[in-house]
Amino acid sequence: MINLSTTKLEETSIPGGRWRRFPAPLMMFLTGFLIYVIAVLPILVINHGLFFLYGDYNVQQVPFYMLAHRAVRNGEFFWNWNLDLGGTLIGDLSFYLMGSPFFWLTIPFPESAVPYLMPFLMALKYATCATTAYLYFRTYKIKDLSARIGGFLYAFSGFNGCNIVFNHFTDAVAFFPLLLLTFDSLMELDTGEEASPISHGYMRWLRFTLCVSLLAIINYYFFFGMVVFLFLYAVIRYARGRSLRTLLSMIVRALSGGIIGVLIAALFLMLALSGIAGNTRLENVVLGYDMIVYPSALMYLDILKSMVMVSDIIGKGTILYDATVKNASLAVFLPFFGLSGVLSFFRAYQGRKSWIKTLLWTCFLIALVPVLNSVFSLFNSWYYARWYFMPILFMALVTVREFEKEDLTNFRTGTLISTLLFTLMLVIYCLPTRDESGKIVFFQISENKDYFIRNAIATACMYVGLILLCLLVRSRKRRLRIGLLLTCLSSLAATMIMLINGMSLVNHYGMQMWKQQMLDSKPDTLDSNVFYRVETEGSATNYEMVWGMPTIHCFLSTVPAEIFNFYSGTIGFTRTVESNPPLRGEGLRAILSEKYYLWNHIISSDGEYGKGMGTYGFTEIQRDTGETEELVNQARDRKHGFRYFENKNFIPMGFVFRQYIYESEFDKLDKNQTDRALVKALILPDDTPKKYTEQMIHAGASDMTAITSDDEFDEECRDRAATSCTSFRTIHEKRISIKTGSGKEKTFSSYGGGFQATTSNLENRSLVYFSVPNLAGWKVYVDGREGTVLTADYGMMAVDVPKGIHEITALYQPPYLRAGLVASLSGILFAILYGVFCKVEKKRERGTR
Repeated sequence: MINLSTTKLEETSIPGGRWRRFPAPLMMFLTGFLIYVIAVLPILVINHGLFFLYGDYNVQQVPFYMLAHRAVRNGEFFWNWNLDLGGTLIGDLSFYLMGSPFFWLTIPFPESAVPYLMPFLMALKYATCATTAYLYFRTYKIKDLSARIGGFLYAFSGFNGCNIVFNHFTDAVAFFPLLLLTFDSLMELDTGEEASPISHGYMRWLRFTLCVSLLAIINYYFFFGMVVFLFLYAVIRYARGRSLRTLLSMIVRALSGGIIGVLIAALFLMLALSGIAGNTRLENVVLGYDMIVYPSALMYLDILKSMVMVSDIIGKGTILYDATVKNASLAVFLPFFGLSGVLSFFRAYQGRKSWIKTLLWTCFLIALVPVLNSVFSLFNSWYYARWYFMPILFMALVTVREFEKEDLTNFRTGTLISTLLFTLMLVIYCLPTRDESGKIVFFQISENKDYFIRNAIATACMYVGLILLCLLVRSRKRRLRIGLLLTCLSSLAATMIMLINGMSLVNHYGMQMWKQQMLDSKPDTLDSNVFYRVETEGSATNYEMVWGMPTIHCFLSTVPAEIFNFYSGTIGFTRTVESNPPLRGEGLRAILSEKYYLWNHIISSDGEYGKGMGTYGFTEIQRDTGETEELVNQARDRKHGFRYFENKNFIPMGFVFRQYIYESEFDKLDKNQTDRALVKALILPDDTPKKYTEQMIHAGASDMTAITSDDEFDEECRDRAATSCTSFRTIHEKRISIKTGSGKEKTFSSYGGGFQATTSNLENRSLVYFSVPNLAGWKVYVDGREGTVLTADYGMMAVDVPKGIHEITALYQPPYLRAGLVASLSGILFAILYGVFCKVEKKRERGTR
């Protein structure tokens, strides 16, 4: 029977002579690291040391790491010009990596080393998972070998393997056991007959508090899910049978530790969340029938499948696959064991009380009810199973607890049922279907047949090994040792198969071009005298981040709300996870100062630009004089595979409109017809004060839909370009001097980044438009005096500037930096004062004895 109150960590060592000198946690760490490295080794050998997978790993994780690495080494922690149309480094990337301890390990290394380091960082994450889970399991009365097996089950579960493509998920998984470990240690203070005084257990409280801070910083999304799970865990495990006084003491300790932990992390959290405040993806909540039933009945069987066989990879299901789970991280499988131990546990505790049984049944119920499942994602309508790693920890715990018993009757039954459930999946795979010609065929129900066969063979081998082990090995000690070895081998096999499945999606040539085009080269700077944005098509997604080039094409979920609003308001384009506006959007591209389109001719030979279906006004750079011959040869160089198209209607940053229209008026127009008119009139909020538009003409609906001829559109673009700033530069230095109208200089702190621009000779007081997201925190100075910045085009900046030539300086200052700093310092101060209070109380207690 599981001892629910034991929390003392027993000394452990590896059985056998010379290994005794190595502490068991260290051996867990090294073994976990080694297993993952061996699993990834074939990919590293094939790719000459470079880890190349598919999907989000290639076009998000690697570019994000390289962009953030470069920014941190340059001391640019705030505004970044290469995150979509512009965003904050911490706000945009904290969900992915800014809070990850593993990311910060890359900072001492050169940027070129980052892609080569990433598989070893993942190995460190897996090693941490195994070690923290082991430490948590050792707080229960189970054998050391069992705890080791459990640690590897948690680290190499299907959830982690499935989410290798989402590199950042494993950070949260790695440290979650520490949250429970420190929480249980804190709760132990009140598990006796009477609650301990509030002055007792300061170090336990502090460890829990710091763990809360760490996890809040690592990933705010997963932290929210952990808080929900911890609430369930606390209620189910500790609420039953306690006196009111004891419960209140527990609540005070837990709440105070949690609140102070969040306060300590407040500086990072406020910077992180301010960057995505208002993100429209947060508004999509689950409603109606979707709250009580999943869109497809296959979902329920898919959940079962994820528990009994090697997991599918993200985006490529095998059987029982539904589009709903494409990016949901639906994966559970415990290598070598599957559901054997869990089913054995339920059978053993049939009719008996167990808080773990209640917890697992509760999690299973939550998984089956959409609205309950969505609680972990703040009721988001997108289906996610990204909280499964938390019940997986307890599935691993009960599995090893059952496996170490002398009597394996229940375990053999659980193994039989788990094997039969797996066999059911094989039967489903064999079901007849009709092919395109209407003929009945067998073995064709799987969408990705090769992946299923690999997964099935590996799973079958594991179940065969488990059955033989349970039947043939009678000695418990020997069984545990062999079980540990087979668990490690199964972990290796399951991880390797998922990696092979993922890598097979992209051929070797694709990998070579990815390395050559994104990592080893950078497109020529076609015009170094002016700020401009570029655009790449889908086969070169996020390459611009690695190149360090501003772009309008960006695959990043966590961008400022202003960017979502801009696209939705101006052209009716609904941005979800990627900025990739329709190619038929020459007006949009003109006001965004896009100058070049880069067509990846080698990878995407059938792209729109190759068919003459590109954006109007973009023409391939041609050789017309001797001066451009070398440039054209570079542009056509097939080594890098890009061909460059220049926008003849490019409008430099910072230009002026003659006309304006209010948002309520623009909203009534057909967005399919207004793209070109974006260069004709500035879109302003309805409550814009009249003083800013006195020198402008109020445009009507007919004006906004009247540009049908190319010549008229070209002329409007030329007119806007004629009013554009004569100079525009981004700010990277920490302090900047600004000349005032009187010729004096003022020095400002520019640690947050920004830009400087010199206007053209403005005929009247004007609103100068900049396609920069107008986040809270921008301060604008005109000739050294603080100016006014308005929101235009639903999310961009328009600066009020007097007649004449003027210097505009825009500085970004994180809006919640001071508030966050005060909150964090307050949390640290409270933790210190509480420690002083506890020390004084202990002295007083000793003095009264």
